[in-house]
Amino acid sequence: MFSMRNRIVVVLVGSLLLALSTLRAQDAKFAADSSQHSRSFTEALAEAKRLGETEEGKAYDEEFGKVAGSRLSDAVSECTKNLGPRVNFEVVFVFATDGHVEQVLSPSDKPAAKCFGDKLRDLQLPAPPRPGWPLHFTVNISPDNAPSILALNLKLMEGGTWEVDATLNRAFKFRVHGLLRGDDFDLTVEPEDRNAVRQIAIKDQVWASFDGSKTWKSESGSEQTPFRRVYAFVHNPLRTEAKLPALRVVKQETRGSETWMHLRPKTSDKKKDKLQQVDYWIAISQDPKRNGVRRYEGPVTEQGHENEPLHCIATYQPANNKTIEPPAGAAASSEQNSGPSATPDAKFAVDNLKYSRDFYSKVHFVAIANLDFGAGGKAEFKYDRYPNGGPERIQAGNDEFARKDGKTWLNSNDWGETGKSVNAQTAKRLNNWVGLIDARLNSEPVSKDPSEGATVMKFVGKETDKEREAFVFEESKEKPKAKSYPHISFGRFKNAQDQQVLLSEFSGPMRLGGRDATVKISFSHLIAVNIQDITEKSSPPAADESDGDLVNRGIEKAKNGDLDGAMADFDRAIKLNPNDDAPYYNRAQAKRLKKDAAGAVADYTRAIELGSTNPAAYNNRGNARSENNDRDGAIADYTRAIELKPDYARAYYNRAVTKEAKGDKTGAEADFKMAHKLDPELASEQSAADSKDNGSSGTTTVSLLDGKLKLYIPSDFSRDPGDPKEPKTVARLSGPDGAWGTVLRGTHGLTPDKLEGYLKMRVAEYNKGFKWLPKDSHLQWLKKKIVTIDGRKWADWSFVPVLKGKKDYSHNPVYTRNLTTSYNGQLLEVTFTSNLNTAPELKQKIDHIMDSVHLEE
Repeated sequence: MFSMRNRIVVVLVGSLLLALSTLRAQDAKFAADSSQHSRSFTEALAEAKRLGETEEGKAYDEEFGKVAGSRLSDAVSECTKNLGPRVNFEVVFVFATDGHVEQVLSPSDKPAAKCFGDKLRDLQLPAPPRPGWPLHFTVNISPDNAPSILALNLKLMEGGTWEVDATLNRAFKFRVHGLLRGDDFDLTVEPEDRNAVRQIAIKDQVWASFDGSKTWKSESGSEQTPFRRVYAFVHNPLRTEAKLPALRVVKQETRGSETWMHLRPKTSDKKKDKLQQVDYWIAISQDPKRNGVRRYEGPVTEQGHENEPLHCIATYQPANNKTIEPPAGAAASSEQNSGPSATPDAKFAVDNLKYSRDFYSKVHFVAIANLDFGAGGKAEFKYDRYPNGGPERIQAGNDEFARKDGKTWLNSNDWGETGKSVNAQTAKRLNNWVGLIDARLNSEPVSKDPSEGATVMKFVGKETDKEREAFVFEESKEKPKAKSYPHISFGRFKNAQDQQVLLSEFSGPMRLGGRDATVKISFSHLIAVNIQDITEKSSPPAADESDGDLVNRGIEKAKNGDLDGAMADFDRAIKLNPNDDAPYYNRAQAKRLKKDAAGAVADYTRAIELGSTNPAAYNNRGNARSENNDRDGAIADYTRAIELKPDYARAYYNRAVTKEAKGDKTGAEADFKMAHKLDPELASEQSAADSKDNGSSGTTTVSLLDGKLKLYIPSDFSRDPGDPKEPKTVARLSGPDGAWGTVLRGTHGLTPDKLEGYLKMRVAEYNKGFKWLPKDSHLQWLKKKIVTIDGRKWADWSFVPVLKGKKDYSHNPVYTRNLTTSYNGQLLEVTFTSNLNTAPELKQKIDHIMDSVHLEE
């Protein structure tokens, strides 16, 4: 495959990945006839296909690939450049006794085939098996070849050693890196906040080291499962037996001596999260040992949890000069762990309940409950909970519910990102189920009868199978009255590195909601005990929260004045997708607001390095550099912004200001003149990131809707970058201490006669109250009426929350004012709020902004 202006060339020569169909001769009759130039292309092709494959033919194909391989791309490109996205032709080369081309046969109606044959007519190969040896070459240019290309690359990877470096995440994030060769591996697992685990597998043996390869433990039988699971994660994208999606070629480019192709499914499910999409990058080289998948982004699954994939970003590099060796002295340092030396007692149960409670709070915890009420029926549910206040999910039958931050339960199949609130009865049932699970984790006694005395944990016995061992206790009483009491089991894998056991099961009779029930609850987590160091302490599932979501949330936090929270979201977005320029750009914006000019320059630079061609990135980096007294760097950035956008008036203006500060009056005058020509209203001494200055008045003109809507903002307000994901947000603006404004258009239809009804509806909605209102406060309306501005009707509505017993609202937070009108049959709404700034001066500035709004037809 070669770089072909976004077209794909598939050329196979025997076992070489150059893509060709081949044609080999194996009898002297054909050789003699072909040397006489008397056979037509059609006859030659039919005869060659009849000959079939031979070992001699395969060997000569390889010789052809070695000699011709470096020339194929240019020859195909030149001969097919004007033939469209799909080209298919065949050529037969006939080689003489000394290996030179004595004849080229091609269809008479395929000039591209003749062109191609002529360009390779001077080939000189080693002597063929017989004189007059034919070789059949097919050029097949088609974007439909992607699946076969990938399948062939995966097959070629099976016999080599590959170096992998992958990042995987779901509720936690961890790195896996090392070597793969078939089923053997040498991998190191590195969670972000725990010690690394190295694991080596050769055939049926597995060794693990938990102390930086100082000591090793041989894992036997079932103990190998968690380690082979990690291998499966990074080997998953390379499985040749896996069912591959229908693929298309997104991009093709040349990298050194290799051709790289980016493959993606032909059809994209828009409902799928971005992190569930599949992307392959494969490399094609003249050295077949280097052909294979070089990068994969997409989901990987583990057995039993196919509906809960991890997101994987993995790179692969050929490493045939490296080998996978067993650890030195592994057998000598191998340790065998034994169970408790004495019969477990009540303290053993209490200690391990506490340990289990703490452990399950830090991982993706899973509980599966079966409730049997006898004649009253049965209920089954699965409860998932992510650590540190992360989202919760309950699956019962075909129903799925979720909530975030312990708030409202939703009918939701996306972990509470979207969904409809459940009714009160369902919410009560779900809360009861969660309470049942938490009660078992918190060691709450099943029997509440005080006459039975204190709870007593009695050791019943040890259960064992090939893989696990469990220590079973009965939750009895000092003065037992019941015939039977629940059993509590603590389990672990045999010979586990960690001596601790985990709560694994609760089973037995208990009262639920006034009814007798037999209850069985299984406790587990998604990653096995031996690799549980992979958990991350901090976050809800990254698979449910994309880098785009984090960036958008960060922007909202910044608008609301929470710059630290915004930067935390941008930081997480960068960790999730370090190759996206958007979080760097927005973090740079936040750093500028925090007066960290040097930090802003660094982040703007990274955004640009990652491919941002947004001229605003250069313009704003120029502003940051100017604030950092780097005037030469600022001028260079403004110049680059102008190169990207020749009508960028703001960049001309900012460059003029900077040149003037350097004493370059002539250059400054020329730039001021151009800025004024491009935007006559741009005439102030203040540099702006995305706004227009309005003379010496200290205000800036924001011009929207092709200049038909204008408003004037003070110097401590600025316009934020637009978000293409929110086309109905015409503009976002930021002010001091978290103050912000928006201009919305087209969120729904609105005609002038409906304006008054719209105002009444919004007032009624706001009167219901908001969660953000301070306690013991109410909403006080300052204005809610229809006004006329420049002959157009607007709804002018503003309010503040007023604390109970207070009459003066001048120092109350969250002063908000809205102007709403009908524009071309659609809603147009301008909103500004002081957020939590209580200064009367800021409220006055907002009123000045709103009073300046001017809309022309």
